Amino acid sequence: MKTNRLCSTLALTILFAGMGVASRSAQAQSGPYQYYPIAPCRLYDSRTGQPSALGTGGGTITTVMLDADPTRQLRARGGCGIPNTAQALTVNHTVVNPSAPGGGISRMCPNPNTGQTICRAWVLYGAAETISNGGILPLGVVASPGTDNDFQIQGIGATAIGTRGVFTYDWTLDVTGYFQ
Repeated sequence: MKTNRLCSTLALTILFAGMGVASRSAQAQSGPYQYYPIAPCRLYDSRTGQPSALGTGGGTITTVMLDADPTRQLRARGGCGIPNTAQALTVNHTVVNPSAPGGGISRMCPNPNTGQTICRAWVLYGAAETISNGGILPLGVVASPGTDNDFQIQGIGATAIGTRGVFTYDWTLDVTGYFQ
């Protein structure tokens, strides 16, 4: 029995070595940036009393539906071990307990938004629906990385019938890596 297992293991080792599987090494990514994973870290949390690396980001967001887009300009570089040379982040953005009756949209974009990058819808949500979405968030080119705000979060609320009103929601932003 032991001889059969040993022979099978030896045969598989020779087979994979012959295919080049055992001799392959990891290769660097191609492109202008390299990805660096980090332990998941909560960069911001707008809920009062919740721990996050760079504070509450201004607290609960309040907006007037179909009237104005509240924009939070925030800083990522310098928090969660993100270096000042980072160009983009891998993030998970969560909208928590929104009160908009018809739902809304949370958008994120680099700051300052020079017009070269359009703010993108990140999370589409309904009333009282906690929902999240992950992706790659480019950071803005700023004069003082680690000091200046380098991304924005915008909230837009709209009801199904288009009536005006006030609504609130909280949000979190978790980072899992960066590109530089």
